[in-house]
Amino acid sequence: MIEFNPEDVVSIYIEEDRETAERCGASGTFQVISVTLTMEDGSVLDVTENVDQGFHYFSQQDVASSLGLDPDKIDYDNCDELF
Repeated sequence: MIEFNPEDVVSIYIEEDRETAERCGASGTFQVISVTLTMEDGSVLDVTENVDQGFHYFSQQDVASSLGLDPDKIDYDNCDELF
């Protein structure tokens, strides 16, 4: 488990796998391939191991919440549509 201070997170990048969800009948959800956080000091942390990659998430905010982040206080680097 990668430790970090949630208050220092500026943005999150989530690589999603929607194809697997579609194939198993969980349309509208995704599994996480990888997650990286950009911190206030500019460093980037790979926190993929901190999420359940087998879980089907409904939104990127769900992933952020599962990491202990306030989903309304960070930027999402790769998301055009959050819901």
